[in-house]
Amino acid sequence: MAGIGSGYFAALMKSETIPSYQVLKQQLDNTDQAAGLYFDQNVKFGSIKTDLVRTPVKIDQMSPYLTDAIVATEDEDFYQHSGVVPKALLRAVISEVTGFGSQTGGSTLTQQLIKMQVLTSQVTFKRKATEVLLALRVDKYFTKKEILQDYLNVATLGRNNKGQNIAGVQEAALGLFGKNAKDLSLAEAAFIAGLPQSPSVYTPYDQDGTLKDPEYLKYGLDRKDTVLFRMYRDHRITNAEYKAAKKVDLTSEFQAKTEPESTSKRYGYVYNLLESQATDIMTKQLAKEANISTQKLNSDNTLYQQYQTQATELLSTKGYQIHSTINKDIYDSMQNIVKEQSSTFGYTYTDTETDAVTGLQQQVSSPVQNGSVLLDNQTGKIISFVGGRDFSLKQTNYMLTKRSPGSTIKPLLVYGPAIDQKLIGSKTMLADFKTNFKTYAPTDYGGTIQNKFIPADTALANRSIFRPLTCTMNFVKQVIHLNI
Repeated sequence: MAGIGSGYFAALMKSETIPSYQVLKQQLDNTDQAAGLYFDQNVKFGSIKTDLVRTPVKIDQMSPYLTDAIVATEDEDFYQHSGVVPKALLRAVISEVTGFGSQTGGSTLTQQLIKMQVLTSQVTFKRKATEVLLALRVDKYFTKKEILQDYLNVATLGRNNKGQNIAGVQEAALGLFGKNAKDLSLAEAAFIAGLPQSPSVYTPYDQDGTLKDPEYLKYGLDRKDTVLFRMYRDHRITNAEYKAAKKVDLTSEFQAKTEPESTSKRYGYVYNLLESQATDIMTKQLAKEANISTQKLNSDNTLYQQYQTQATELLSTKGYQIHSTINKDIYDSMQNIVKEQSSTFGYTYTDTETDAVTGLQQQVSSPVQNGSVLLDNQTGKIISFVGGRDFSLKQTNYMLTKRSPGSTIKPLLVYGPAIDQKLIGSKTMLADFKTNFKTYAPTDYGGTIQNKFIPADTALANRSIFRPLTCTMNFVKQVIHLNI
């Protein structure tokens, strides 16, 4: 049976490329999992937002209790095996060949690290075989200390007192007990070491950062006691230490709920632009790899959302780099000009709207917006742009949005051509009276009509609709047929 298993494993791995030391090191050490966002010339300004918080530290900045606890609990033979446990591997092969038993088997810390940092969550035997091959290679390339350090920096460990998902023991120590990983007590280290098995069950916090009710908090505390027993059984702590740590009331040590820090909105327009385009590109690439045409993908919204979800997960977890052509210095200068000159843009109107949540009436300001772009005429690349006046107030990108040009069209389509063709002058008196075009009856902003003749320059300055120029059907035909 062992020979059959070896042959089956060899057949699966025949065409598998073995990564180099440099590639594996980059993947295993990568704790900046969310995709990085860059201006031109490799100037980084942020990362894809994710609620997964992680702060890597060196293993000598972790409590020895913590390293002992994780080994005793997750992989007691960690220091003896070569990345995999042969008996567990043979059991998995027999299960696949015969169809009996579990296909998963026990995973070493090395294998768990491979699953988190290198492979996907896809469940197939070939993926499991690849995991084994890489685990053997990692054990050959790296020391046990390096492997353990990487694992403890990337393992997912539930939520902190801000309600954020956390990874790595430093964030767990800070978010649960308000101290660094090197300062954890035996009981605190045992609690954290028990989290990887089922982070959502054992974590002490709910999604909003509040402490769980005692009946649910009990699961994590019981798990802590299990970890302590395994440490004692593995001769990593004494019987006296085991009994003393079991008596510690960790409930009183858990941090009180706090609010997460606010995220800077300085480059909000750039962030939204890069995130949406990167997600779309990744979505189409994943579909292409699955032999799904772009036409089919775009016509099936459910299918698009399926691959979009995968793309979002990859951009949040695999450490990609998203580079743009936008020049940071020019972008900053354009935003500063908009800020400095915003008072000259025009009148800020105020409307009354009904709040969709509360149902109450509220005043909403509508300032004149700005959307502009600086392009390289030879390549078409975007050098810089202005998305709007204030991202914190309104996130619509007026450089990209597809919407009616509104009053901007009036001097371009009507007033300018009419003056150019000598149909009117700047002081030509135009009729601002009620006019009906079958089912369309336009008014000025705010639903007003002045019911009098007004000069053309006054009409344009006040952004009156171009009804004054279309008071007769004959004039409408003249305007439409202008060669502009």
